[in-house]
Amino acid sequence: HLDDPREITFVHMTPGYPHDMSPYRAEVGGILGIASFLHRLHEGHQLPTGQITIVCDCKGALEQATSSHFPNPRSPHFDLFADIYCMRKSTNVTWTPRWVKGHQDDLRHPGDLDGWARLNIAMDQLAKEHWQ
Repeated sequence: HLDDPREITFVHMTPGYPHDMSPYRAEVGGILGIASFLHRLHEGHQLPTGQITIVCDCKGALEQATSSHFPNPRSPHFDLFADIYCMRKSTNVTWTPRWVKGHQDDLRHPGDLDGWARLNIAMDQLAKEHWQ
């Protein structure tokens, strides 16, 4: 929640070969990291239910990752989407997708952005700093 002072920040490596990597796969990999964390939390603590808002600036990745249908095996990045789907279905956590427009830090007055946009900018910046 935007007003909650607690936060969890982590980094991970998106699986795949270097020639597989793209900005899109990195976005999907971030969602996979969230799914993996929730799955492990559920497995370790037997959480009965829960809810999470998944915020992403890549609409296509967000829609595919939160779809109620198993991904098409011929679709790009099927490996990641299949893992996300299976981990989502193995817990009682409800995922609420929320798309946020990307690259809003390029605006003249980024202070006018809502909390979701500011969080997206912060996460993108943390990822860049970590991998440099």
